[in-house]
Amino acid sequence: MGRGGLRVVTSVSPDGTITLPEEVRRRLGLQPFDDLAFSLENGMIVAAKVKETCAQYGGED
Repeated sequence: MGRGGLRVVTSVSPDGTITLPEEVRRRLGLQPFDDLAFSLENGMIVAAKVKETCAQYGGED
């Protein structure tokens, strides 16, 4: 894992909810109700704040 990396384990609830641990939310600056875009890359889930990647996902600033 690269510099500043973080690895945590969480689970998916029966309704599909994923809980992001507080340390992950803090490092990414996530706030309640932030939108996330998910992509699959090389068998891994990659999530990004939509506001920061809006051009890539067709949103507007």
